[in-house]
Amino acid sequence: MLQDAGYPIEDAQQEIERIQAFEAAARLADATGDNAAVRAYLGLPEADIDIPDVPLVERSDQAA
Repeated sequence: MLQDAGYPIEDAQQEIERIQAFEAAARLADATGDNAAVRAYLGLPEADIDIPDVPLVERSDQAA
């Protein structure tokens, strides 16, 4: 189906396995809330703990 839509997929079976792994990782995240476990399941390195601050923008249309 993805190949029919024009996506450059060389190995359909491998792509199916990737999609299934992602779905399983999403279920693991929902069940445990443990991002480290999900990253380990997907074979990803540990997350960088230095998360930069993101400035919040106040909307001018909010009532004070």
